[in-house]
Amino acid sequence: MGATWETVAFVLLALGSRDQQQQAYAMAHQILFLLAPLWVNAFSYMTLARTAHFFLPHRAARPRDDAHPGDGRARLDASPSDRPPTVLAVRSTAISKLFVWADVVTFLVQATGGVMINPDPSQAKTSAIGLKVYMVGVGIQQGCILCFTAMVARFEWKMRRLEGCVADARRRRGDSLEAGRSSLEEYGGAKKGWRPVTYAQYAVLVAISVRIIFRIAECTATRSTPSP
Repeated sequence: MGATWETVAFVLLALGSRDQQQQAYAMAHQILFLLAPLWVNAFSYMTLARTAHFFLPHRAARPRDDAHPGDGRARLDASPSDRPPTVLAVRSTAISKLFVWADVVTFLVQATGGVMINPDPSQAKTSAIGLKVYMVGVGIQQGCILCFTAMVARFEWKMRRLEGCVADARRRRGDSLEAGRSSLEEYGGAKKGWRPVTYAQYAVLVAISVRIIFRIAECTATRSTPSP
């Protein structure tokens, strides 16, 4: 959806360049272009929620009674649980709800500001107010991204720690294939492929943050005559 909005925005920009007296092209391009990244944000939020729900074990982990403080990695006992895994005390089933609702609020604020921004010089005062409203929405979006980045980093930390526990369990049980399989299943580490998804999340968040910084710099420099 985000790519579609971006594509339509540039199609409208091309049409507007051929008929520069049509302000409808400029307005529609501006709104679609400003709001398109929010769809990418929402997809990223839902991806982390599903990734955490899929890869993290659905069980309560606690230190083993026979664990020694000097162990290189904590030894864990895992007991089956219906509770979903958590990331920074937020359940995986609630991550998407929390951040998508924040994305909806950001969408409404930015849309309000984008509608108020008008290329007509006679609407300069209204455009200035709309620009400020839009920048508030962009600030909220960046704040959500920073919080979300912390959650992605926490998820990565949990997965690396889980792999360490699995490796430790394999060493204690022996290197046989069956022992390795049983330890992987016990600790929920049988599922692989979390690294590409996590690194893709980081790349998306960096790209959106760069765009936000650029938009803030652009809007700050063009308060009197905002351009799409």
